[in-house]
Amino acid sequence: MNYAIALLTGMLFGIGMALSGMVNPELVTAFLDVSGQWNPTLMFVMGGALAVFIPIEFSNYCITAQSREHRLNSRPASLQRLFQASQQQSTIFS
Repeated sequence: MNYAIALLTGMLFGIGMALSGMVNPELVTAFLDVSGQWNPTLMFVMGGALAVFIPIEFSNYCITAQSREHRLNSRPASLQRLFQASQQQSTIFS
C-alpha cells in the first residue's frame, strides 16, 4: 500500500512539474538569470506549491504534537521523573 501511495505521489509531482513548465531548461534558466531577462513565472508555481504544502504540514505537526504529549504523559513513573529532572536542569543552564 505504501508503494502505491509513493507511486501515485511521484506521478502527481511529475505531472505538476510538466504542466508548470519546470522541466523546460530555458524556462528554468530564465528564472535563475536575475540580471538578464528574468522570468518570474516559476516563483508563482513554487508559491502555489507552498500554499498547498504549508496547511497540510501544519495540521500534521499539530496531530503529532498531540500524540507526542500523550506519549510523554503516559511514561512509567521512573522515566517521567528522569524527564522532569532533565528539563529542570536544562532550564537552570539556559
